[in-house]
Amino acid sequence: MTYLVRMKCFPFVFAMSALPLWGQISLPCDFESTPTTADFTNFDGGVATVVPNPAPDAVNSSATVAQIVRGPGALWAGSYLTLDAPATFGVLSGLRMSIWSPESDVFMRIKFESEQGAVERDAWLTTSGEWSVLEWDFSNMPSGLFNRLVFMLDVGTEGDATANSTFYFDDITWFDADGDLDTPDLPLTWEEEGVHYHPFGFEGSAVWLAEDPEESGNTVLEVLKTGLALDYSGVVLTNRNGLENPIPFSAENQVIRARIWSPDVALPILMKVEDKDDPAVFAQTLTTTQTVGWDTLEFDFSQPTEGTPGLNFNATYDLPVVFFNFGYSGAVFGPLTFRLDDVELVGAPQPSLVAALNGDSRLVHNVIRPGEQLTWLNSSLHGTEMRWFDGSGRQVGASMVQGARASVPHLPQGLYVLAGLTPEGSLVRERVYLAH
Repeated sequence: MTYLVRMKCFPFVFAMSALPLWGQISLPCDFESTPTTADFTNFDGGVATVVPNPAPDAVNSSATVAQIVRGPGALWAGSYLTLDAPATFGVLSGLRMSIWSPESDVFMRIKFESEQGAVERDAWLTTSGEWSVLEWDFSNMPSGLFNRLVFMLDVGTEGDATANSTFYFDDITWFDADGDLDTPDLPLTWEEEGVHYHPFGFEGSAVWLAEDPEESGNTVLEVLKTGLALDYSGVVLTNRNGLENPIPFSAENQVIRARIWSPDVALPILMKVEDKDDPAVFAQTLTTTQTVGWDTLEFDFSQPTEGTPGLNFNATYDLPVVFFNFGYSGAVFGPLTFRLDDVELVGAPQPSLVAALNGDSRLVHNVIRPGEQLTWLNSSLHGTEMRWFDGSGRQVGASMVQGARASVPHLPQGLYVLAGLTPEGSLVRERVYLAH
């Protein structure tokens, strides 16, 4: 699966050392007899050993566990085991493991790799100082290729070789990831019992099912775009097997509507739909948040992002992916929490309800494409000079509002803050995303 045309990834760790193709390790394993310290291959600052369980509890009372100490080095420092046979990713395509961490809210990455490539998954650990069980879903991955099991615990941060960078893991086993549950389908509400939702994040986004804090009993998809997130970090809305049925796009039905909770206005949200079996088949479109809190947004696939293919009504689109605050890394904005609910295919775009949300200073659209002007809901800002500021706070342009419209300076693609003082002395502030 390809999330975007461009993709960054951490280097394959097989480049760090040369080993025989096959090892003697098979799953499940619990470190009581095997694997041993000698079975691990360390890379880029990670050091693995087999040690006594430092904190036995009800979740994991084993006598012996594996330890990884992450010293100064790469952000993906860790260790790996060479398996006696490549992973098959068959019926038992989920990996389950117990983990003890000195800190909470960290990514735990599991990767299977060989000289032929790699597949990886991240799990978000929310506990510390106790054993927890995490799961990684490798459904629908290519079988018979990858014989190295790689552990990157607290991936994305540099270790310091202290107790704060010491992690323990145990009881590695395969399990049936879907448990014979039903495959999800549109509309996605995350309310149905017996459905194998299992959404997953990538490149720094963590995702889980949670109760809507504003509506008791309503289950939503909660997404944390962490401070480690890359600019194309996102979330696959289903498990790796995708939807039960392809999205039935047609000339009359090209809009996917979703309820999205946003922490701010003018945050670009990109939705992409793929063929899960052929990542070269995809379509994507961009919209923007219009308010803080819940809002209903529409993703109009008749308006694809520039340079990407439009919908092919004969193609199969069965893997929906959403990129929150698309184009901006967590390092720029810091951690941001989003929520998603009620994803459905609808017909033509509906009239905007933004006018009911706020008054004079609201833009009709916060995403501006080439040739478009800024347009406000009414003309009360006439005569206001709007100054444009980039992400560093530097003024890079200005626009004079004439009636309810203003021209757009020639600026690079990106997110800008507009600020101006109306003739009546009121401060106006907006965020605009220029999509070239």
